[in-house]
Amino acid sequence: MHSMVRKKIKRGIMLAVWVASFFLWAPLRADDQGGGTASPFALGAGGRSIGMGGAKAAVWGGSYALLWNPAGLHQLQRGEVNLFHTPLFDASCSYSSLLASYPFIDMGVISLGMLRLDIGGIERRDQQNILVDGELSNRQTRYVLGYAREVYKGLSGGVSMKLDRFTQGEYSANGIGLDVGFGFQPEINSQVMDGMALGLTFFNALEPKVKLAYEESGDAYGTRAGFAMWRSLNEGLSDRFLLALDINKTKYDDARTHIGCEYFVHQTFAARFGWDSGHPTFGFGFNLYSFRLDYAYRGSDLEDYNLFSLSYGFGPSKRHRLEKRKQLREEEIRREIEKETSRYEKGQIENSLSQARKAFENHRFKSAAAYYETVLLWDPENQEAKTGKLQAGGYLLVITADSLFEAGNYGEAMLRYRRGNEYLRAPEIDDRIKMCEEIIGQTANREQMIESMFARALELYAEREWVEAAAVFEQVLELAPDHAIARSYLVRAKARLEEDRARILRQAGLLAAKKQYGEALGLLGAGLEKYPGDRELKEKLAEITGLKDQFEIASASKTVKPKEEEIVPSGEEMEKLRAGYEKGVKFFKDGKFNRAVEEWEQVWRRFPRFKKIQDYLVKAYLYWGMELYTRHDYQEALEIWGRILKVDPDNAKAIRYIRKTREELSRLESVSG
Repeated sequence: MHSMVRKKIKRGIMLAVWVASFFLWAPLRADDQGGGTASPFALGAGGRSIGMGGAKAAVWGGSYALLWNPAGLHQLQRGEVNLFHTPLFDASCSYSSLLASYPFIDMGVISLGMLRLDIGGIERRDQQNILVDGELSNRQTRYVLGYAREVYKGLSGGVSMKLDRFTQGEYSANGIGLDVGFGFQPEINSQVMDGMALGLTFFNALEPKVKLAYEESGDAYGTRAGFAMWRSLNEGLSDRFLLALDINKTKYDDARTHIGCEYFVHQTFAARFGWDSGHPTFGFGFNLYSFRLDYAYRGSDLEDYNLFSLSYGFGPSKRHRLEKRKQLREEEIRREIEKETSRYEKGQIENSLSQARKAFENHRFKSAAAYYETVLLWDPENQEAKTGKLQAGGYLLVITADSLFEAGNYGEAMLRYRRGNEYLRAPEIDDRIKMCEEIIGQTANREQMIESMFARALELYAEREWVEAAAVFEQVLELAPDHAIARSYLVRAKARLEEDRARILRQAGLLAAKKQYGEALGLLGAGLEKYPGDRELKEKLAEITGLKDQFEIASASKTVKPKEEEIVPSGEEMEKLRAGYEKGVKFFKDGKFNRAVEEWEQVWRRFPRFKKIQDYLVKAYLYWGMELYTRHDYQEALEIWGRILKVDPDNAKAIRYIRKTREELSRLESVSG
């Protein structure tokens, strides 16, 4: 950040040296012939400009920059129409101008202007110098077309084409001229000034020459260089003090100095003073809504002038239009990402369901259950996946039971047949259950089988698998109703189940009190999987979901304030962040979620409040992790989803995905063990 500011100040110093070298060099190259003529338009126009002594090469912010330094048009924020008028000498001589400008967001600023000098009451004489009837009039008109735009980060350039038309009596002539200007306004960080600007104009780089009868006259070329600086003196007044200095040199004259200052208060009133190459000036201005009225006084060797100008600003500012366009683009991005999100999630769900159905049809129940589990990660309420997962689990239990039956473990086989049939309700499984019951009733080793089942129940109890343990103890008691120890452990297992259920409710309440709603909802979701249909768990889930929704609505309504230690990026850096943000959007739309994360992470780390970067980064993490999960890269998926919690510590989806994946890893470890 500081290195960036230093580079900009360095560029400003280099340009200042360049301008200063011109100041020293210009007098040396003057022809100093004392000849030539001065254009009647050298006075310029605009009450503000003239009131500041004509020091306008580096003072911009209005259409009159067209006449002093066309590069300054770049700073224009709104469309403008300007009218300027003053009498000269007497009622028969007047000087006026009409200017109009409009700033485009991308195309730069275009300005049109007309200046006119009217002189009447001239005596008409013949070739013998005898007075004849009627009067002559002299009219000089200048039409100007200007254009300006930013060239490179604080450096602006502008040109103005001029058409001069001269008429006197029956004679008329035209001449074409060209001005070229440059402006530089660096970003600075200084206690001396709030801002500064440098300006350089090559006026009449193409001289507008007119030939009337036998005489040719023109507006001589020259150069004008200027410096301006400003700062606030009292923040409570919303004020600004501006100081400007210009030096201009024409083809036939020595260098002239123009000094001006302006004090602006409450964006409403301005007082101005200046020194126009030996002539004092002063003035003031009023802003009222979209209108600005400026008055200027200028002394001269012939006569003192009182000049007035009126400006009208129309349309929204360029900043406002640019912000509006950014908002529209942001809304477009939001719709694109929502569309891509919907398409991607729908595609993943449909693909996983299709794979699950195929696996189910081919009796690959373990694969089918895994695909249904993937669907439930995307959509926890998907009824087909819920039912399919239970049925696949049921068939897996039946397959295990068949193996146990073949091995002669009829008790455990019967337990699994019963649990599997809870999901399948198949008559053939009922038959297998009856077969197990008959064999168990007929076997001579009935007591041995009961003890084996009881030992298995104790193992489950020791492993804190209370649900499984309770089911096996109940099975033991079915076969041996007088088994006192089994009954005692069944009571203990049910007590542990109740304690576990109460623990889930209590812990979820504590998490919700800390506003950790995502973790609370994840815990309750896991509880409902363990205790399906539990009324208290369902009620708690609904209650915390409501609290979470209320909290999110309240948070969204608050104005987000930057942290005191957070440094808001500069305009240049913000544009770089926006470029990275847009690249991430493109990668996301192309399904390259890891590349989107690379771009968005950089933006989020630098400026977490940038647009919707947090929401979009979380989506990219979720989808990238899901891709890893479907490839069974569980550890990598956990690492990616864990990064979500650094961005959004209470993200319910991430918490659910992490919990599910850890359960999957636990099952795999138990199988491999």
